[in-house]
Amino acid sequence: MHQMALANPARIRGESIEAGAFAEMAEAEDVYAVPKTIVTIQDAGRKESFEGALSEDHLIRRLKALFEL
Repeated sequence: MHQMALANPARIRGESIEAGAFAEMAEAEDVYAVPKTIVTIQDAGRKESFEGALSEDHLIRRLKALFEL
């Protein structure tokens, strides 16, 4: 995600949060496994999350499906 954010900073923002250091935030986002990727499409008001390590191909397929809704 960070590489995508670096490639298109006007449209994509990437953040890394240490769940142990920000326990309240982790609880608010229901973080039970790491890594957890949370994608929010602000214009459409949609939010999706993926837990665990995903291959680049799998992540891209999930993101494409999210934008096709």
